[in-house]
Amino acid sequence: MTEARTSQHYTFGHGLLEGHPPPSREVLTVWLDQRHIKRDERLEIASMEDGSGWRMVAKDDMDLGELICAIPKTSLLSHKTSSLPPLPDLPPEVLDSRSLNCYTILHLSLCLLHEFRLGTDSPFYGYLQALPREVIGLPLFWNMEEIGGQDGKLGRRWLKGTEVERELERRSQQSLSFGDLKAFYAATSPHLPPTPAHPAPSPFLAYLHCFALISSRAFMTDIYHLIALCPFADILNHSSSSTSHTSMMADDFVCHICGSLAPCQHDITDANGVPYRLAHLGEREIERIGREEDSVDMRVERPVVKGEEVWNCYGEGLGDAKLLVEWGFISGDFAGEGLTWNMEDLGLDRVGAMLGDDTSGKEDEDEEAKLERCWFVVESVGTTYERNLDRRKVIVNNDEEDDEDEEERLLCPPSEQDGRLLNLDQSGRLSTNIFGFLWLDQSLALPCSNSNADSNAERQAASLGKKGRSRSESDKDADDIAAQQTSRTEFGLDELEQELSSIVRSIEALEHAWSVLDGPESSNSGSGHRVDLASEHSTDATAGQERSTSSVVLDDRTKKVVERIKVILRSRLEGLHRSELSDEELFELKDNLKPTERYQDMAMTISINERVLLRSALERWEQL
Repeated sequence: MTEARTSQHYTFGHGLLEGHPPPSREVLTVWLDQRHIKRDERLEIASMEDGSGWRMVAKDDMDLGELICAIPKTSLLSHKTSSLPPLPDLPPEVLDSRSLNCYTILHLSLCLLHEFRLGTDSPFYGYLQALPREVIGLPLFWNMEEIGGQDGKLGRRWLKGTEVERELERRSQQSLSFGDLKAFYAATSPHLPPTPAHPAPSPFLAYLHCFALISSRAFMTDIYHLIALCPFADILNHSSSSTSHTSMMADDFVCHICGSLAPCQHDITDANGVPYRLAHLGEREIERIGREEDSVDMRVERPVVKGEEVWNCYGEGLGDAKLLVEWGFISGDFAGEGLTWNMEDLGLDRVGAMLGDDTSGKEDEDEEAKLERCWFVVESVGTTYERNLDRRKVIVNNDEEDDEDEEERLLCPPSEQDGRLLNLDQSGRLSTNIFGFLWLDQSLALPCSNSNADSNAERQAASLGKKGRSRSESDKDADDIAAQQTSRTEFGLDELEQELSSIVRSIEALEHAWSVLDGPESSNSGSGHRVDLASEHSTDATAGQERSTSSVVLDDRTKKVVERIKVILRSRLEGLHRSELSDEELFELKDNLKPTERYQDMAMTISINERVLLRSALERWEQL
């Protein structure tokens, strides 16, 4: 892995494995053989070109489906296989707010620390000695002098207002803040068994070192081990799913009491004697798992060429913010979901009142239920928008016209990874989720249309007709809305169709406006294209005066949503560190960094990429 740099001097302040020889591939290989960890002989552990760690290289071609490694679960380092004695009950202030995932990470970090303290007496020593000795510089530690130094403190400033700062806040909400780590270790360190090399509890820095190793190297395995260190597999470095060669595979339907994959004494069985946890398997498959050893496997999912590094994918759609916070490095691949917001960021703290109690008929309805009703409308908008995009693709392909670039649109469908994400994607397109909520929010400030559902349906049908859609497609929309009638009744959304149709028409008008502005002829000064932000209360005669045949009319609510979007983008941009600097000034500052100032370099890379994305998106919306 690439997270930490190796060194010939192993005095890092944490006191672990001091005086031991440097990491040895030979010692690791012997240990892997002793623990019956299978590896393909065509794989070689090699050094990174910059000396920052190890990597996996193929000495020959490898084809699809071939085994890279198989690690018996008995050889994993988890809270179940560690020799750390069970902890006593911890104080309520340490455990009250912690999820199982949070506690498992903190506990496994303590288990790893205990194994390090055992040194050569640990059954995992051959693996432990191969791990990085220097503390991995997660942003959580950058303000700590012993880890980040001046570089970390300055780098942390550049994270202000970025997705990294938001990711750190999310970790804090999961009880994984720096203060949470400190409180957990203060409560548990007295229970660490003394060892010959460490008769007293280790310094907090030692625990942070172990926490960083768990954060950057552990994998989720099953419901028994939960997260665990997977020797040999953790040598593979990360690449996106489109370029990686493999990923981790493990059967997770094991017994939660003993960890057995095969039927065991703890199982509850059906009338045929089959454990319910194995009911999805066939008889032969159940027989097979009874014969074979349960393991964590990696197989070739994309052909590997001789001499090529073998890449693993740590997760789908991982952006630089998450990579930096959890693994301590960035990829620069512009992957992930782009920039995200929450309801408070968007000024939607009054979201519960958007549809009003008069539409729900539930005066005592709580805020969470009201928010759920709003999401019902917004998610319907995203579904409709995505379906319309698919139809346009069909029309474009049929007409052999492929000059429409989806990445140049103003809006994008909801994220495939998280359908309720409020984001600006890597192409600078705003999520329909954000647009939908901003639209609904305007109903608090603007008078709603008095049009009934019939007139709304007529206008929608007319709009669809202008787009060249067939009557059967319009009927399908009507059928989709009718199919939602039960849910509408449950949520009390009597005006769902009106709101949904209005938002969809607004989005179509915006996309048409942008296509006019961004079209090939828009650069000609005499084209006459413009967007008319006319009032929806103006008369047809007034609205029609002096209007170009290519102009687009946006109503009052759409106009206000557009202005809100501009404010949101400007606010996010102004919240970044040194937001007054131009791109040229920022690149010059970054180019002048010393090679040793890697924390600042990573932080500035993220900050620069985010402000470029924000400025690009803002430029589009300011043209409307």
